[in-house]
Amino acid sequence: MNKKNKKSRMTQKLASANFVLAFTMAFFLITMFMVVGNMPNAYAEGTSGTTSVPESLNGDNITAQNWGYMHNQDNSIRFQFGDNMYGKSGDTKYKLYCVERQKNVTANPTYTSPTKAKDSYNAGLAYIIKNGYPHDTEYMKQGTASNGVAYMETDEKKIYVTQHAIWYYLQKHGEDEFTSEEMTNLEKLANDGDSYAERVMKLYNDAEAYNNKYGGATTLSSSADKLNFTVSNGNLISDEISLSTNKKDFISELSASVLGNAAGATLIKTSDNTTGETIPLTINDTFKISIPLANIEKLTTFNLNVAVNAKYKDSAVYIYKASDGSQSPMLVGDESLNINIPVTLTKIVKLDTETGKPVSGATLQVSDASGNVLYKFTTTSDAKYVYLKAGDYKLTETAAPDGYELNKDVIPFTVKNDGTITTVTMKNTPKVNVPNTASNIPTYIYIIGALIIVAGAVVALSVAKSSKEK
Repeated sequence: MNKKNKKSRMTQKLASANFVLAFTMAFFLITMFMVVGNMPNAYAEGTSGTTSVPESLNGDNITAQNWGYMHNQDNSIRFQFGDNMYGKSGDTKYKLYCVERQKNVTANPTYTSPTKAKDSYNAGLAYIIKNGYPHDTEYMKQGTASNGVAYMETDEKKIYVTQHAIWYYLQKHGEDEFTSEEMTNLEKLANDGDSYAERVMKLYNDAEAYNNKYGGATTLSSSADKLNFTVSNGNLISDEISLSTNKKDFISELSASVLGNAAGATLIKTSDNTTGETIPLTINDTFKISIPLANIEKLTTFNLNVAVNAKYKDSAVYIYKASDGSQSPMLVGDESLNINIPVTLTKIVKLDTETGKPVSGATLQVSDASGNVLYKFTTTSDAKYVYLKAGDYKLTETAAPDGYELNKDVIPFTVKNDGTITTVTMKNTPKVNVPNTASNIPTYIYIIGALIIVAGAVVALSVAKSSKEK
């Protein structure tokens, strides 16, 4: 075989070897830079408010009473009262007043299904009942008129003034208890100096002023629409939870309690670190939820509620319906609002694809179905717990940890309303370090290579010189 053919075959072999090497390197790099990912979850609902009142009144405890009214014939006041009218729920005795002036009270109805009077006028109505009979207030004080005649000297007359203030107030708020003629007559009597009518109008006017200042629906809410939890000393500790109400000055008692299956869960009052399953609060206090992490890891479902109860100094009026359709009585009860903060957890885990160990330093964010970012955090060696309502969400990575490729996957997950503890897992692939082969070649190899080149050059020169001499 001649030299030319040998050279051609050598060139082909080198080209094939280079192609195989290039293909192998490309396949290797593609494989190394592939990223694997998969996913988990949590749940929580908002708050709801309720009021607590006696459930029913037994009609056997109602004493019939024939209410008087402003007599528009002779411009005087008629009193037609029997025994005092009251209701009883358990051992508690209530003074009752009537809603409908035109109806009688029958002997033995049962009064049930209490409904709260309209928020637009509830506060003023409660003011009248709380400041009328049997309370010893300025409106109920006995007095002497300018003509020397004593007034408000009997309980019947105090009840009369209270009841008429209620009817007048309801009429002014669209409940149509008085005729326009009767209302005009009452106002005329007050203007003419009738002592009883004056008390009715004063009680009414002060009730309106009170309602204008403090009326409207009573609300109680918390800041726990979403909660972030951190791990501290083996416990999950929530963000601070604050409370708010539109009647801040009227809360007489406030407390929070933990309920549910999270054994060992407690509340921590931020101001003084008071802890317990139930803690007393003021409306200005904030508190945290503390849950032993070991307890959570043992559970397959997680169901924790924080119940907040606020009792208001301000009262509410509740109106009862009679079983026989007769008079609907009303009474004032303490108003309390209860809100529940149901808490379930979504657990987010960041792992190394090769070792399965936690990865710290990744920046992750949780977004809702509309793309609103709810949480953004940096991962640590501990799993991340967040509080989410039932719904659809997605987990994304915005910054990769040092030494890892960015995971570009969008991981969708659904939070169910069943308390199941769900785990969302995202993984990171370590970066591949391509070796710099030139930097790894020992120095002596360069020296040997240089010597070979020099020797080759010397040989080439000698051959050339010998050829010329021939």
